[in-house]
Amino acid sequence: MSNQTSSTLQTTCPKCGTQIKLEDTIAAPLIAQKEKEFAAKLKTEREATQKSTADQVKAELALNMEDQAKQLTNLKRLSEIQDQKLKTAQEQQAKFLTKERQLADKERELNLTIEQRVTTEREQIIKKVHEEVAQTQGLKLKEKDEQLLSMQKKIEELQKKSTQGSQQLQGEAMELQLEENLKSRFPHDTIKPIAKGISGADIKQHVTTPTGQTAGAILWELKRTKNWSNDWTSKLKTDQRNEGAELAILVSQARPNDIDTFDFYDGVYVCAPRYALPLALVARQTLIGIAKTKRSQSGQKDKMALVYDYLTGNQFKHRVEAICEQFQTMQDDLNKEKAAMNRMWAKRDKQINAVIENTVGLHGDLEGIAGQSMPQIEGLEIDLLANEEKE
Repeated sequence: MSNQTSSTLQTTCPKCGTQIKLEDTIAAPLIAQKEKEFAAKLKTEREATQKSTADQVKAELALNMEDQAKQLTNLKRLSEIQDQKLKTAQEQQAKFLTKERQLADKERELNLTIEQRVTTEREQIIKKVHEEVAQTQGLKLKEKDEQLLSMQKKIEELQKKSTQGSQQLQGEAMELQLEENLKSRFPHDTIKPIAKGISGADIKQHVTTPTGQTAGAILWELKRTKNWSNDWTSKLKTDQRNEGAELAILVSQARPNDIDTFDFYDGVYVCAPRYALPLALVARQTLIGIAKTKRSQSGQKDKMALVYDYLTGNQFKHRVEAICEQFQTMQDDLNKEKAAMNRMWAKRDKQINAVIENTVGLHGDLEGIAGQSMPQIEGLEIDLLANEEKE
């Protein structure tokens, strides 16, 4: 740019930026010429610079491309090496898997061979043991047969003896049961069994009042046979007179056809075994009442006759029957409860035995498979020994 002050022309050097003063008449053409030259030179320099820069960039790009080509080549070589190593590793892994599969096959074949040998040897051992056991059992069976024959002879002899004494034993058991029931129900009375071999009845009960005084005696006779005999009452009355007892009671399973529960028959009381205790209760209270009457009104025979008539009459019988019916109902309920509990206990006992037998069987099956390696269970061994002893 140029600035004109007075007649002097000032211009700025494009390179150094200094102010140049020229005369108007001389400077204008020169300035224009210089500006053209400078522009041309600047253009030439710019073109040269651009060309130099482009050549330099091309050279650098060529170098970069060469380096990249070398790197790509190296990468290709590394990739080929890695591929080769991978291929080698895969081949080795395939060989290893093949060997491993072959070893597994050989191991299975070996285990199968061992199992077959063990099974064969076990069968041979079991066969040998069975043969030895069969021989031993054969001898034992012969011994047992001989023992059984001997035992059968002894059993037959014992059965003959037991048949002869069974009725006597049953009668004694019935007598003991009645004696225990009387002692339990009437603890203040004196219950005395009559010794065997002595002529007379079976039990004599001395009735004692609450004040400790004797009220009388009851004579008991027990029979446990299938058929009734009229001689029993005659004998019991004789025994009653000999013993001096106020009352006599005949307890028998077999009774006259018209007596179902109890009744006054031929001078004595005849009753079924289940009515013995209720009849004893009523008879005892009657004797206590008679004794009380004797003490309070001694000498009044007519009242004694009335009491006797009462004892032998229907009113006394009906009252005792009512008591006996209630007593029998209670006894039947108790027997039903006992039967129900016995059935429940028997059922549980069978269930427990079934569990034990199944457990023992399971242990035996496993022991037959595993052999000596099967752990022993103490409880089961005891059960097995117990079963063998029973057999």
